[in-house]
Amino acid sequence: MRPFSRLLPLLSILASPVAASAAPESASAYKQLTTALSNEQADAIKVTWTRGAPTDGTYQRLRIESGRAALERCEASCAAVGTPLALSAGEKSQLISRLRGAELASLRDSDPSLPVDRQLELQVSGAAVGQWRVPRAEWPTPPDGYGLADYLDDLGKRIERETQKRPLVAIPTTVAELHGVRLKLHLHPRLRPGGVVIIEGGRLRVTPDEGSVARQPRPQPIDRPLASDEEDRLLGLLLGAKFDEIDAAVPKRAQPAIGDDDGRIATLHLLPIDTADKTKSKASAQPRGYERYLADLQRSPAGPLLKQLVTWLVSDLSEGQKTEPGTAAGRPRPSGRAASPPQKTKQP
Repeated sequence: MRPFSRLLPLLSILASPVAASAAPESASAYKQLTTALSNEQADAIKVTWTRGAPTDGTYQRLRIESGRAALERCEASCAAVGTPLALSAGEKSQLISRLRGAELASLRDSDPSLPVDRQLELQVSGAAVGQWRVPRAEWPTPPDGYGLADYLDDLGKRIERETQKRPLVAIPTTVAELHGVRLKLHLHPRLRPGGVVIIEGGRLRVTPDEGSVARQPRPQPIDRPLASDEEDRLLGLLLGAKFDEIDAAVPKRAQPAIGDDDGRIATLHLLPIDTADKTKSKASAQPRGYERYLADLQRSPAGPLLKQLVTWLVSDLSEGQKTEPGTAAGRPRPSGRAASPPQKTKQP
């Protein structure tokens, strides 16, 4: 084992004003790393983590840059594994914490003549800081038992696992694609009513469920075709809902938020419609599902979609998508639902 040849000159540069003036870029890079770690500026740090020895023929390289992690599998050449993973705020904080605890200033590089199965390279704002070649077993372990090597290895394995999953069902962009999925809202009643809305194959099915105080007259189940303008509007609402961002944008609560006097829980699903070939259907895509308090979802990008679905479900139009006063859709019918938009007349 020997002191790492690139890091120690940086430390001596910082300790000597004369040396610092001779290599200001290296000194600046190390100072920038210290500043980035102190200020938790994870997006300014580029990490390259090699797992496996390149001399063995096959290895993996994890790159973290601008808050995104990407994995490559390398042999004669490198190929991407899966899709880049956007790090959450918590994961960025973990990265900063593990870098601080890695004892990089005192970490010694391995003998270059020996095979090494882990290598770390760091850059800050485009400037190289250092490179560490250390066997996996010799990376420092902090008191909590989870060090930088554990974190980076686990992050790479997580990306690998994600590639083995079935892709999520795609958000439909055409009417034909809309007919190939099932959109389902289950609104669990409390004081206010709830029920189930299912849109599938161009049809709308509504099963009302009463709250603590039943409506009079009670609304009846609905099963009708969607009008073409309703389908067009629904496609726009689905695209605007930003399903991929719901988990990050709407935290899951154990209790309703302060001021949420509604308290109803909404379960929203987008599922592929089963086909005759069950094996092919199961392998094609996996459903999207979200369970949150209705009030939270209505404040998210999915809010307009939720309001439209609730409009079809309940008679209180203030809970759904409001329409212009005086229109037919704005007057609740005795069945407890808003009137359907006028049907388009098909040309012969």
